[in-house]
Amino acid sequence: MTNRWRRIALTTAAATTGTMLFFTGTATAEPAPSVPNGSPTLLADEPAPSGFTTRIDLTMPTQIKTGIEITLQAQVFGVDANKGVNGGMVQFLVDGAAVGAQIKAGTTGLASIKYTFTTAGPHTVGVNYLGGGTISGVTDPAAASQTQGAISVVDQDVATVTEVLPVSGVVETGIETTLKAKVSLQAGGILPIRTNGKVSFYDGTDLLGTATSILTDGTASIKATFLHAGTRTITAQFSGNTGFAPSTSAVTPLEVQHKDLATSITLLAPNNGKAGQPVTLSATVTAQLSAVGTVQFLSGNAPLGEPAPVVDGIASIAHIFPEAGDHTITAVFTGTGFVSSTSAPAPLSISAAQPGDTTTAVAAPAATIPGVPVTLTATVAPSPYGGTVQFYVGDTPVGDPVPVVNGFASISHSFAKAGTFQVTARYSGHIAANPSTSAPVTVNVVGAGDDGGNGSLQLPSFGSLQLPSFGSLELPFGS
Repeated sequence: MTNRWRRIALTTAAATTGTMLFFTGTATAEPAPSVPNGSPTLLADEPAPSGFTTRIDLTMPTQIKTGIEITLQAQVFGVDANKGVNGGMVQFLVDGAAVGAQIKAGTTGLASIKYTFTTAGPHTVGVNYLGGGTISGVTDPAAASQTQGAISVVDQDVATVTEVLPVSGVVETGIETTLKAKVSLQAGGILPIRTNGKVSFYDGTDLLGTATSILTDGTASIKATFLHAGTRTITAQFSGNTGFAPSTSAVTPLEVQHKDLATSITLLAPNNGKAGQPVTLSATVTAQLSAVGTVQFLSGNAPLGEPAPVVDGIASIAHIFPEAGDHTITAVFTGTGFVSSTSAPAPLSISAAQPGDTTTAVAAPAATIPGVPVTLTATVAPSPYGGTVQFYVGDTPVGDPVPVVNGFASISHSFAKAGTFQVTARYSGHIAANPSTSAPVTVNVVGAGDDGGNGSLQLPSFGSLQLPSFGSLELPFGS
């Protein structure tokens, strides 16, 4: 009786989840009514050989893009011995058609070819082992076998090119500028699909903004404002979309010229005050960058004290008007790199001093070092017959209230750390003497740390400044 060979699939197992599949099979004999003539590769129609049975493991991706070369690999095993077959010819097929010439299986039964799919869609890959190999410990030749597996092929993303377009006109700090980029096909032509395509613009690694739509001419744009002058390094990145690959432009230099940044200033002042009493005047300065400069407060055209530095956007002074009268207060900001600005005017009415009104002034050294005691002194006028003065550093009380004697009160205080501090004194009032608060004075504490250690500290020059005498005080400088 004539036999024919029928392939029986044994297993289908994933080698790498979602990417690689192995297909295994074997060849077994079953009766066949006749043996038609045909190619040696049509194993189902061949007479059954007397050799030992084999199986083929096929290794390949389950999904690939067109135009990408992949490796198709077959491993031929002896089924009973479970060892690789040495020799014999292998033929690969794609969609039933032979691919290339027959390949001889290696000493371990391996055979492979490189292949590139050019059309999208489902495809089948087959492997026919034509038999004839050997295996250690088996005298019969290897029998023929075959297997096949499915692969899904999708179109490869079309390559794109992104370029940053030149900026028209001069780019200046603080002035909004339009940045444009164009996305094209690498092979030439405008990007035909724009859905979900985005273009992000960068200055070095800093994201400037993202355009969420691309126009019909392939361009995308954002508005950007540069706050620092110099050469900027601009790139544009196309995110890609369905069927089209992402791309990044070359680095494009952009010269940004300096232009003073615009500012605005807002005056904060009370509507009234009293002659001889400090009135706090403040101003808030706003700019695209943190403003650096000073604020001069004015009554009409007359300056009120010295220009006050802007710290964290705020400048303030405490000014004493000696006489009653009406004033129109303004604040003027000036600073390098910023446009000067003037606040809206605000009225301030100063009333005359009343019987019993007092004025308090505080005195403190202009500079000291951490851990060294200094004397804070308050003067109350006219000299009251009683009452106390509470000293403050910022909003923190210094010690207990000190009695006023002959119009004076004083206290010793050590600053724990370096920094700039505001000292004030508040008189409590007494019989026939009204309370009053001093204008703040600034103490510059120069030195290191909170522990009073000063290392090789050198105090700056303060002109005729004299620190108070402290008797046998030993300064904590160490040896």
